[in-house]
Amino acid sequence: MAGNVRGKVVGNLMDMGFSREHAMEALLNTNTMEQATEYLLTHPPPLMGGAARDLSMSEEDQMMRAIAMSLGQDIPMDQRAESPEEAACRKEEEERRARERQEEEEAKCLEKFEGAEPLEPAELGAFTDSMLPGCSRLLDELPDTVYRVCDLLMTAVRRNGPAYRDSVLKQVVQQVWEAADVLIKAAVPLTTSDTKTVSEWISQMATLPQASNLATRILLLTLLFEELKLPCAQ
Repeated sequence: MAGNVRGKVVGNLMDMGFSREHAMEALLNTNTMEQATEYLLTHPPPLMGGAARDLSMSEEDQMMRAIAMSLGQDIPMDQRAESPEEAACRKEEEERRARERQEEEEAKCLEKFEGAEPLEPAELGAFTDSMLPGCSRLLDELPDTVYRVCDLLMTAVRRNGPAYRDSVLKQVVQQVWEAADVLIKAAVPLTTSDTKTVSEWISQMATLPQASNLATRILLLTLLFEELKLPCAQ
């Protein structure tokens, strides 16, 4: 490569952001401008004054920085790619902050209720008396809440005594009977003259809302019996 051409190529490479020494090294190892540019991008300059800082850079980071320098830019160290350890630490810190925010919100909610006045006995009694119909509607919509409903009913039973307990059990048993009665009547056409198979009838009955209602009421009754072993045995 002639001297004038070499000098022009060096100038072009320096205009791209590479140092003169690095550009000269590239020209000594290549024959064309394109090869020199590729060499510069794939062979970062040797570590100089910033050796301590660049030692922490991976080959990928160095490549990104070399490309950015060729475009007249620079990549700060705080923008380099995260290592797996750094990513894990950052995730752990974010989770810790999220837990702290949640705890603060819960503490604020508790503060609101701490200053609230308790319900009057009459109001609380009226609530427990009308609670079972609401619990029944909740079970119809969300069957998985049966365990929570059982806990709520047991709390009311402990407060209101045997009369309320017996009333709750009677209502749950009545709901079991009503749902079972609907399913029994739905199975009446199941005779020898029917063309549907047993599995088809079972599938049809399983789609009735009373089937789900019956399952949740039986489970609720079982849970209540488990909590009230002695009273139910009597």
